Amino acid sequence: MLASGLWVALMMHSTVITNNDLSFRGVEIAQFILLVWGAAQIAGVRPETYLAVPPEQSQGAGPSARLRIDWPAGLLLVLGLTSTIYQLTMLRFYLYGSDRYNWTNPVIPESEFGGRLGAINKEVREAYAALDQILPRSAKVQFGAAPKLNLPLIYYSRYQQLNGVFVNCGTPFGGSLTQCFDLAARIAPLFGAAPPPPGTDFSASNVVDVPTLKTAAAVHSLCRDLGIDALIITGEDPVWNDPDGWPHQMKPVFRSDFVAAYTCF
Repeated sequence: MLASGLWVALMMHSTVITNNDLSFRGVEIAQFILLVWGAAQIAGVRPETYLAVPPEQSQGAGPSARLRIDWPAGLLLVLGLTSTIYQLTMLRFYLYGSDRYNWTNPVIPESEFGGRLGAINKEVREAYAALDQILPRSAKVQFGAAPKLNLPLIYYSRYQQLNGVFVNCGTPFGGSLTQCFDLAARIAPLFGAAPPPPGTDFSASNVVDVPTLKTAAAVHSLCRDLGIDALIITGEDPVWNDPDGWPHQMKPVFRSDFVAAYTCF
């Protein structure tokens, strides 16, 4: 099991999506058997010992004898606990560190948000929370194609989107790329931006600017045609900075200095 897990992780590569998920997940097989062996090592499991010692003599052996840890196992245990604590800490405090200490990563460049990545994530969450008060769980909520906030807009949503704005529409998992981009082209005037063409690096590409809708009536008509119940726009969307755009003619359910949510009814 250890050898097969390592072989998959080191010698095979996933080609369905950009990330090599096969290697990421394949190594978990090796991790599982190493976890089992580590637990046996810490517990001092020795089947032959229990067979050789009479029950009345083994009663005096307390847990301390069985939990004796050799220094190599202890070192590995410390490394494992330290790395786990580090990962948990980063998961909880990364956004705070991004805002306070300018931590960054290639997926969401902190410099592009002026040290407000954590605050913007909070505003996205609050926008969805405002929609939760008035929308059923079956509602469809759509956001724009601007790529830098794509993940927060997906993670905080409890709703279905017509277009999740994945790289190449996520069609390696099924569906038609042509139909997906046709749908994206119809959605684009709501936000003033269309996703980059197929085959381009989504995270590194700039969105394609398109003319935006100007009236609330036009927005309501397109939402009815596409079955959209609500819209979320951010400062990344060109329509946000359009002085004649439809957001200035509709009352938002939620609005901050970077995120706004509107219903289509």
